[in-house]
Amino acid sequence: MTMDSDLPLYNGLKNYANLKFSQFHMPGHISGSVFPYNYGKLMCDIDLTELPETDNLYNPVGIIEQAQKMASRAFGADHTFFLVNGSTSGIHAMILGVLRAGDKLIVPRNCHKSVISAMALKDIHPIFIRNEYSCEHDLVLPITPKQVAEAFAVHPDARGVLIVNPDYYGICGDISEIGRVAHDLGKLFLVDEAHGAHFVFHPKLPTSAAAAGADIWVQSAHKTLPAFTQAGYLHIKGNKVDPECILRVLSLLQTSSPSYILMSSLDWARWFMENHGEKRLSQIIYSIQNLIVDLKNKWNIKTMGDYELKEHIYALDPTRLCLDISDMSTNGYEALEKIRMQKVQPEMADFRRLVFICTVAHDSCAIKLLHKKLDIMFENLNRSQVVLNPSSKYGSLPAQIMSPNQAFNSIIESVQLSDSANRVCAQAIGAYPPGIPRFCPGELIDIEGIEELFAIKNCGGNLFGVSVNGMVSVVK
Repeated sequence: MTMDSDLPLYNGLKNYANLKFSQFHMPGHISGSVFPYNYGKLMCDIDLTELPETDNLYNPVGIIEQAQKMASRAFGADHTFFLVNGSTSGIHAMILGVLRAGDKLIVPRNCHKSVISAMALKDIHPIFIRNEYSCEHDLVLPITPKQVAEAFAVHPDARGVLIVNPDYYGICGDISEIGRVAHDLGKLFLVDEAHGAHFVFHPKLPTSAAAAGADIWVQSAHKTLPAFTQAGYLHIKGNKVDPECILRVLSLLQTSSPSYILMSSLDWARWFMENHGEKRLSQIIYSIQNLIVDLKNKWNIKTMGDYELKEHIYALDPTRLCLDISDMSTNGYEALEKIRMQKVQPEMADFRRLVFICTVAHDSCAIKLLHKKLDIMFENLNRSQVVLNPSSKYGSLPAQIMSPNQAFNSIIESVQLSDSANRVCAQAIGAYPPGIPRFCPGELIDIEGIEELFAIKNCGGNLFGVSVNGMVSVVK
């Protein structure tokens, strides 16, 4: 055996790193380009455990406590907790820490699968709001304050509302007004701000969860800040949420051996953003705006700002580059493969779009290089080809037969996705990214959704909740 064959993962990652792709995907540190020059060596030295000098994440009284307090001030919170199991653990803790078994929670249908998982764990009953859908742009839109108010009117016993802001495309709803609706009714206001950790650091960015008065919110630091994968923040503001309860839940959900490497990157990300964030964000916003103008003039490429959806889209994240290539005789999944040939890796694709995550770790040179590679890709497209992009049918919500908790605890069997119509889903199924379930546990699987999932797969997308041989979990 050679070292190469004995170390498939290690060598595979090393080989990929040597390909030197231009990275426009998470994690937001982009190969550590804004880390201190000696951070790589330091990581081995600071991979430590709980010692008198290093503090304890679940009983912080020293350097972790100091770092978390600095983070709470930077992000506009009263209490901040470092997350070492990703924002998924934060969303789980947020739901399990503020709700009781049997409670109702109002959520948009485009919530992340981690929200559904948390509901299944504690028997929370989801009250889904069906997001409005633009057939023209094949796009799920944010829920509105009116929809939230109507949901509370029908379900006055719901404990609160959880919203996603921004979504994967950088689209934001009227988060401040939704918060006002919830608080006027004495309800909790929870926010999944996984993609918006940078919002508080620049005046041209959309309203943050903190500014909108969220009671508790979660951020994936590794998505848009210079932090390592799985590093995140959970914030509390006001007196509606007990921080001691949240800490107890976090100690239950997260590893008992939290990584000091991840925690140190959370401290670094906060420091960097406070000291350099606004300037770096200004540069990246300016560079992206110039890129968008040129792509429109040269290739007639549309972005989210060109969609006539101002009555639905309250704000857009100007650092999230979403290119609609549907008029270029290709679909997003094919374009993803073509831009990868230029050694550029976007974050994701859908039927119509390519999505690039741009962060403070990029600079104007990185955007200029992306511009050059996009021009090459567009020049080489075969525009004589007619491509029909399958579109999401996103009609009525699937019928909810049982709660997520009941489905999760039922006897389960596996069947082919193609044969699963009229069976009760036992595990969230959808496309990843963005990780939004098409079917949630407890819902009836229908032909419409099955066809949509196969369309995504056939165009080159990836599915979750579906095994490599096409099997899904259903209630027996």
